[in-house]
Amino acid sequence: MKQTTHEFTILVDTREQKPLTFPATFQVAPATTCVLKTKKQKLDFGDYALEGFETLAAVERKGSIQELLKNFTDPDDGKRQGRALSRLVNGTRFPIFLVETPLSDLTRKLPSGEQPTIIFGGIGLALTRIGQFSIIFSSSLSSLSSRQTTGQLVAALLCGIAIANPTKSKKGVDTPVEIRYNPSGTN
Repeated sequence: MKQTTHEFTILVDTREQKPLTFPATFQVAPATTCVLKTKKQKLDFGDYALEGFETLAAVERKGSIQELLKNFTDPDDGKRQGRALSRLVNGTRFPIFLVETPLSDLTRKLPSGEQPTIIFGGIGLALTRIGQFSIIFSSSLSSLSSRQTTGQLVAALLCGIAIANPTKSKKGVDTPVEIRYNPSGTN
């Protein structure tokens, strides 16, 4: 099997306060290696994307369960977050929403005393109002090792999507295509 190497630059939004840590090189598939550089840049949507592939895939990160709860319960913050999610969904073919909390934390009452169903209800409302996006739950990224692990997974996800779509969404080449799963098979 022939070894291939792909070089990418991962863009980190300038507003990210505690950015993920990305590996310089990693294996993304058998005989396929990615070499990464990192660059801080203001992004129009999302917190992370690959340079030249911003309209293909982007990641919006929520740093805690408290941040997510505020996004869905505070009317002003909810409007702001709704606009941000709408830009993400409309601006990229594969929008990804990263939530830094283990799923097990969502089975207990939240620190504010509210039920976790509020968060899932908010996600459900966002899905129906804005459109579909992928949701990934990760453990808290308060430690360097967890930011590195999650950074490697996010990098592998973005690079894998870019490698599978090498010419479809480089800037200026193609516009995002809306893809929706329809279980009934009708449009």
